[in-house]
Amino acid sequence: MQKEAKKERRYKTIADIPAKWKTYLTSISSDPEKLLSIMGKSNNKDVSCPYCGYESPRKHGQYRSKQRYYCKECKKTFNSSTGSILSGTHKPRLWAEYIRLTLAGHTLETCSKKLGISMLTSFKWRHKIFDFIKSAEIPKNKN
Repeated sequence: MQKEAKKERRYKTIADIPAKWKTYLTSISSDPEKLLSIMGKSNNKDVSCPYCGYESPRKHGQYRSKQRYYCKECKKTFNSSTGSILSGTHKPRLWAEYIRLTLAGHTLETCSKKLGISMLTSFKWRHKIFDFIKSAEIPKNKN
């Protein structure tokens, strides 16, 4: 007997993104610091290992002004953005504008020209946004 494969939600275009996500991304893209903290996991208080989940990694120096951590369980090192949407991003300050352009319906080519990034980078960033939406939940307001 074959198991029925779990249907995974895939976004092919920005038009496929649910309205609640568009609203949320628009609201956080107006505040680059908030955007970076949400998408980049820059909150260093509750750091856990992105590889094994160990909740008490120790500080392990800094690299390019980012705090590094060492996990005693799996013996790997990481920083606060490892495993996040901003992991491997060399221009995190452009993300807010990239999200605004994307939500406004601009093409990959237009986004890349306006921000001075390559088409490949624009493509990868768009798919990082899709992956973020698939894996994250919209935080509840704390009012």
